[in-house]
Amino acid sequence: MKTFGLNNTYSSIHPVLKGDNPDNSFTELPYEKGFQLLSYIESILGESMMEEYITYHIDEHTLHSITAYDMRATFARFVEDHYDSPQEVNRILS
Repeated sequence: MKTFGLNNTYSSIHPVLKGDNPDNSFTELPYEKGFQLLSYIESILGESMMEEYITYHIDEHTLHSITAYDMRATFARFVEDHYDSPQEVNRILS
């Protein structure tokens, strides 16, 4: 991240190219950040619920390209569908 700078879009999960050559932005940073995000979600849900969420997510988006907003909405639907307590839903989604 120090190579690009902490505020550079190339050091984010979703780099914005704005006409730049995509090869200029390639690093392992988005993959590592994505891994960290999924690991964090698993730490909240637990391993078995994470497996259910992955299956749910794949079923929802098979053969589709999605955005980060779509992923967030799918995760929110999953939590709301699988947890009964509003307090638990709020804890997970916040």
